[in-house]
Amino acid sequence: MKQIRTNRILIFPCSISLAKSLILYPYDFKMVSPVIVPESFPSDRVKCILPLLIELYELEGGDVGWWICFIIDLQSQKFIGELELEGEGEELTFSLTFTNAQTEKEFVSEVMEGFFYYIHKIGIAQIIQTEVPDKRFYYKETLKKYGFKAVGVEGDYCLMRKKRSQFVGKLIATICFVLAIFAGGYFALDKLIVPRYFGKYG
Repeated sequence: MKQIRTNRILIFPCSISLAKSLILYPYDFKMVSPVIVPESFPSDRVKCILPLLIELYELEGGDVGWWICFIIDLQSQKFIGELELEGEGEELTFSLTFTNAQTEKEFVSEVMEGFFYYIHKIGIAQIIQTEVPDKRFYYKETLKKYGFKAVGVEGDYCLMRKKRSQFVGKLIATICFVLAIFAGGYFALDKLIVPRYFGKYG
């Protein structure tokens, strides 16, 4: 998974060093992080997943077909959400969460645009899908605008799916504002982010 940057956000994969800092030294991380860390970040789900990912990364030596990515608002210099990706080949499952409902409304469309551009750029996955809780009505409606269709319901969750062939129409608009897709590795936001916490895998 590579980094994705638009004019307002940066999406980047969680490195082993960052994962360990969030799990083992959460208070210290918040104190020294050059990016503002909200109380609701990371989510409880990600806190549970990170130890398993650390183990997998160390056993497999990096790419395991399952990524946790974090989202930064470049203007406020704050963590605003998480993007979880799982799968390789024909099908990719993702989960997108934000630190609060207002942030979701403000940034969900831009995250989707950057994400779809990235998928098309590298040519992975013929089908992408996600499970959405019924209470996230705004998010569900946004997904519909981007061509997702409900294909199943289980309890309070709706499975929504989109085929890669449906990306093309939206990509025409996306290319107009997506500024860059960065290669993996160290990155800097006007010297805001330091490699110690935000480096490449390993």
